[in-house]
Amino acid sequence: MMLKDILDTLDTVAKSIKNIQEIQKSVRTGVGYLKTKHPELKDDLKVMCEELQKTCHAIAASSSIITHFKFNGSPQAIQNEPTRFNEHYKEYKTNSSFAESQILTLKGSCSKIKQHIKKYEDVNTKKNIFSFLGLHNLRKEDELFEAIQKIYDDEMDFRNNVYLLGKSITDAVNHVSSSLENNHMMDYTLVPEAAKLLYEYSVQFSKLENMALQTKDDLDETINELNVA
Repeated sequence: MMLKDILDTLDTVAKSIKNIQEIQKSVRTGVGYLKTKHPELKDDLKVMCEELQKTCHAIAASSSIITHFKFNGSPQAIQNEPTRFNEHYKEYKTNSSFAESQILTLKGSCSKIKQHIKKYEDVNTKKNIFSFLGLHNLRKEDELFEAIQKIYDDEMDFRNNVYLLGKSITDAVNHVSSSLENNHMMDYTLVPEAAKLLYEYSVQFSKLENMALQTKDDLDETINELNVA
């Protein structure tokens, strides 16, 4: 049941990254149009992309807590693996809010993003920041605007999703740690079972981590294109 709950949380966070991907693709597609029609928008979109990039970095960094550890099952090393596992996660377990604080660093970007968005909002014409990308598709513009609001609007569920992701990482770490215990003591004979459990979690967190890293790289290319536009 725990694994299913964590998968549901990761799926929710993945949807946020997909929203970022859509925004990135549209901005990159519109760079040429911006250059000739709306060069004044370039710096605002650049800042927005940089803040979205921070979002992806924070999600990837948090996911790496799960993905960057593997047990060593060799006869020479296996007896020390429970201790090594605990040492690897010592800092994280001391501060159980590590993952959440990592991701919440991006919340500091909210006011900056909103400042740049509001510069182009017009309640009378229904125009928004995406209306200047040459999309010629009102529905697409509205979808992109809704996507970025879902990421940054305080009234939305993003804070809750961040909390859930942090809690999911904590639960996964604790689950693996408890699988190494026998009569309240660490037992190296249980390493194979713990390794199997960690692998199950790692596969799922890796998908989220890789998705966030790829989107971060794509945003980097878009930012570079905006720099020369």
